[in-house]
Order: sequence, then C-alpha cells, then structure tokens
Amino acid sequence: MTTIVPGSAETTPFVSSLFNVEFSNVASGVFTEVSGLSIDIEEVESVIVNASGQEVTRWTPGTVKYSEITLKREFTGNREFWDWHMQMVEGDEAYSDGSIVIYNLGGKEVSRWNVNRAWPSKWSCSDLDAGSGDAMIEEITLQIEFLERQK
Repeated sequence: MTTIVPGSAETTPFVSSLFNVEFSNVASGVFTEVSGLSIDIEEVESVIVNASGQEVTRWTPGTVKYSEITLKREFTGNREFWDWHMQMVEGDEAYSDGSIVIYNLGGKEVSRWNVNRAWPSKWSCSDLDAGSGDAMIEEITLQIEFLERQK
C-alpha cells in the first residue's frame, strides 16, 4: 500500500504501478511489469606503490554496462513481441528505441528513461496449466546499448 505524504516534488515518492512502455514497433498496451532499469560500472583493480614504498590497491571505474530490461504483459494473442523476436532470429537487425515513462497520481509524466538500440534476446510465455485460472503472461527480454534518464 502506498502512503502519500505532502512534500515537494523532489521528495514525494513515485508510485511504481503508474507507468507506460513506448517502443516504435510495439504498440502501447497494458504492461504488468518492467524490470532491469539498471546501470553498472565495472571496478578495475590496480596495485600501485605509493611514495612510502607501500603497495596500495586502487579501484577505478571501468566499463559501463546496461542491464537487460524485461517487459511483461498479459498474453492476448498480439504478435508484436513474437514478430520482433523472430526478426532477430532470422538475422534481421530489428533494433528499436523506446521509453519507460512514470506518471504521478494525476496522470502527469514525472520521469522517463530512454532506451537506445534495444533488441529482443528472449521471448517467453507463462506455463500452461489446465488447473489454473491465472492470466497468461508474455515476457520479452531486451538487450540495450544505452539508457538515459530524462527527468
């Protein structure tokens, strides 16, 4: 449950369930989950000898890595994710730019992450179970070249 506390725009937390996914080759739909908005910097270890002659381990930033992003939505028979993934399987370079957009309770955009050169490395659908009444979930994993936060 989310608790809303009065405060400035900089200190008011966002509600994680108010988001939209925008990609040029995938129509907006009801996405149930987005995960993997993450950037890592590799640590590079080096050993140096300081002025006193002591060996000192120094850590410096190395290569920047952007995590894969996973999108989930209810499976409706829409083929956009499947077709996009199959383009890559067949050797077509079907890269796409897109955005993950967060909204406040009033529906105003409050944050946006832009994704560059995304391509689907994995497509999957939830297990089929004759004894379950759960909605089927379609999932696609995207590899990305760059992630930037606009707001």
